[in-house]
Amino acid sequence: MPKVFALSDFHLPGKNNKTMDKYGEPWINHPEKILANVTQQLTKDDILLVPGDITWAAKIQEAVDDLQFISSLPCTVVMSEGNHDNWASKYSAVIESLPPNAVWAQRGCYRKGNVAIVSTRLWDIDGVYPWPGDIACKCADPAKIQKRELDRLNRALQQLPKEDGIIRILMVHFPPVAFDATPGPVTEIIDKYNVHFCVYGHVHGMKDEVPAVNATIGKTHYFLTSCDWLNMEPLEICDYKP
Repeated sequence: MPKVFALSDFHLPGKNNKTMDKYGEPWINHPEKILANVTQQLTKDDILLVPGDITWAAKIQEAVDDLQFISSLPCTVVMSEGNHDNWASKYSAVIESLPPNAVWAQRGCYRKGNVAIVSTRLWDIDGVYPWPGDIACKCADPAKIQKRELDRLNRALQQLPKEDGIIRILMVHFPPVAFDATPGPVTEIIDKYNVHFCVYGHVHGMKDEVPAVNATIGKTHYFLTSCDWLNMEPLEICDYKP
């Protein structure tokens, strides 16, 4: 039976060949590691979720080589926006540039067989993120940004089908769950829509597992899928019926 996997924060180099080598292992030559692991573990019927920070490219024209990398993966690749995805600022340009095996899930609900996938980016949310030791994002009006992102979350979740037998998956970039995996304003919203799985990224450099990286809150199982946390290996989320 085909499966859904997740692996986020590829941070591909873009036209200017910006590498992640300075962050040490496992970032040395990390695109090659991702390609090898995905090719070994996934097939054409599998789905790979990539919730944000796909490439350092600043413009869509600078992302050509990185989108070619996505096209070399042997599966359906469902991508969504992270805080560093400046190349994806124009929705229509992204859609026109995607390789045949890729889906941009930032609008609408992607359906394949009995799985339904929606996405939104999120941001820093009071009581949820930043986690201890992480740096807050800079913005002029945090309260306004938080309200906007929670509104976007609700709109995305409203697109999920409600019928039985559907596996409902949410992709977000910023953590939707607090460091200690206690319920909060984001998980409260997610739980209302009977989401089965939520995958997220953004967090890097963790040395030890904390409750939030693999947690069940209400009806939803939450997974941190940053590729350095997973050692560049896709995480299996569930089986699905094509």
